[in-house]
Amino acid sequence: MICACGPGVAPMRPGLADVKGLGPIGIARQKASVMSFVIDGHANEAVAHHLDAHGIAVRSGHHCALPALRRFGVDQSVQASLAFYNTRADVDAFLTALHRLPRR
Repeated sequence: MICACGPGVAPMRPGLADVKGLGPIGIARQKASVMSFVIDGHANEAVAHHLDAHGIAVRSGHHCALPALRRFGVDQSVQASLAFYNTRADVDAFLTALHRLPRR
């Protein structure tokens, strides 16, 4: 069973803590492999476009979960997902691209 052995978002957590202004949406310890977040001063769509320009595919918007997002005080977020085929290099590329996001 892939879900039982997958890393979830654990490989992303240390690097995400270093991204200035990043606010994770939901902080459950045993999260699945989906990480939703916002970055202060940046539109979620702009973050998604920036990551896309660096070859990183994410989603932005309300993800058909507007009531849940509003519980966390936001109307939309950026959502990154890991799957069984993602490598540490993929996580590093994602984090590097986030750190290259122009500061405002």
